[in-house]
Parts: sequence; structure tokens; C-alpha cells
Amino acid sequence: MNKKLVNININFDSLFFPLSIDRCSMTDPSFFVIADRFFEFSLKYNFKYTIFIIGKDLENPEVAARVRSWAEAGHEIGNHSYTHNPNLGSLSRQEMEFEVMKSHELITNCIGYEPKGFISPSWSTSGDLIEILMKAGYIYDTSVFPSYFQYFVLMKLMFLTGQKHPNFHPSFGLRRDKLAFFFAPRRPYFIGPESLIKKKSEGLLMLPLPVATALRIPCWHTMYFVFGKHLMNWLLLKTIREHEYFYYLVHPKDLVNYKTDLLDEFKNKYNTELAVFESLKMPIEEKTSYMDQALSLLAASGRKFVTMRKMAENIIQQSKL
Repeated sequence: MNKKLVNININFDSLFFPLSIDRCSMTDPSFFVIADRFFEFSLKYNFKYTIFIIGKDLENPEVAARVRSWAEAGHEIGNHSYTHNPNLGSLSRQEMEFEVMKSHELITNCIGYEPKGFISPSWSTSGDLIEILMKAGYIYDTSVFPSYFQYFVLMKLMFLTGQKHPNFHPSFGLRRDKLAFFFAPRRPYFIGPESLIKKKSEGLLMLPLPVATALRIPCWHTMYFVFGKHLMNWLLLKTIREHEYFYYLVHPKDLVNYKTDLLDEFKNKYNTELAVFESLKMPIEEKTSYMDQALSLLAASGRKFVTMRKMAENIIQQSKL
């Protein structure tokens, strides 16, 4: 492929993941009415998503059937860990391996083949995690956030979650990858368990979150809710121009209709906990407008839409030339 590539990927952080509820006892609208809004965009702009799934969600048969249908339609399914522990890269080797491989097993059983891409919750990584992924046959990972903005993201999560949900509360002090916020490469690179920055084209391909300029301003859809439309459009265009390989990260909450998607009893019970999602209560019309604006800019760039796996395979092939 000589044409520059772009991917749209969904970190499928279902609405239930930060809540202490049984995923099999309620229907999470993320996988149904909310997901349908995302697929309307994929039809409009003619692309396939890469969708990183939390393994535990697949223990709900209705959800598993839905995810299977996405894979059958040509969308890539990736691994986003089993329980979405935001301190994944700081866990013991045994705990970390369970989080990766339990989700790996559930995804494989669901779609009929093994996932080859991974992203860690809260971009929490370590050499042990890299080694586990390599042993499991993964070809790419996107678990590096090469920007000091990660400090602000973690502080926000710590402030909003407090100690109410220890499974979602990030611990900055335990992280083994703090230097990556400042010094990790801004372009795709290869990595091994002994080093977070391995220059040679061997090991696991790392696709860091796209950032703009030497200031390392991160570019993913959440920034529309932080910067506003005009500044974010500028950032998106600038970041696209700076990256040969570009991917755009979105979340289910980006297209939640708070008025109609959630039952009142659910909102009343979990209102405080749901505050972890940025702009959850923003009108759906505005959210839809933001998504359409971003995708139209990406389509107008002339890039070829591909899955993350196709992008990774292209990079690996080019590295061998």
C-alpha cells in the first residue's frame, strides 16, 4: 500500500464497566442502540472499525452474539483486557496474564479466531505486559500515551472515582511507564519486554496514540469535548498531516443519548459513578455533529480506511524492505 492509511477504532468501554453490577443481569445499551449509531457512520463513510472489547462483557450471551455479528461483518475485534483494570501494567505477572488471556479466550470463542491487537486500560503498560502479548501471538499493541496530558487524564479519573470503585481507580504511583508520557516515540515502533523503546524492527509493534507537534498534544475524539469544535478540527488536521499512519480513537459514550438510552432508575442509582464519562449528558445532536465532523475531515484527507491489523501488517511489511 502506497496510500497513507487511517483507522477508526472504538475502545469499547461499555457503560457498565466502572459500575459494581453484574454484566449479565442488565442490558447495556452500548452494544445495541449506541453501537448502531457508530455503524451508521461506518456505512456512510465506507470503513470497518477496529473494536477493542472488554472480555467480561462477552459472558453475556446477548452481547457475545452482537460482537460476533460485528466480526462477521468485517470489523476487527481486539482485546481490551478482561475486567478493564486501569492499573493493568502494574499488576503481578500472574494477574496480568489472567487479564490478557481470559479476555483472549472469550474473544476467540466468540468470533472463531484469535485477536491480534491489544490496548491496555488507561494505557497502562509494562515490560511484563509486552512479553505476555508477544507470547500470545499478538502483532500490535496501542498501549502507549506519549503525552504529558496523561497526567491530567489520570488525575481526573482519580478525582471522580475516589475510593468508591477500586477496580476503576487508577494509581499513578504504581505505574511503570511514567517516562513514556514524555519520551516514548510519537511514531510506530517495535518493542520488546526488556525495553519500552526498542529501535530494531523486531518484537511487538507499538502504535502510540497520535499526538501533534513536539508539544505532544494528544488527538482522540474526547478532545472535542475538551477543546471545542474549532480548536479540535485544527488539531485533527495538523495531526493527520504529521503522521503517515494515523488512527482515531473513540468510545461508546461519545454517542450516548442520555435522555433515551438509560432508564431513569439506572441514572438515579449510578449518576455519580457515570460522571467518569466526559460529556455524557451532552445532547446527542451535538455529539453526532462532532463525530460526523471528524470523519468528514478524515475522509477528505484522501487516506485509505483500514483496520488496525491491516495498518500494523503494512508497517511490519515496510520495516522489512
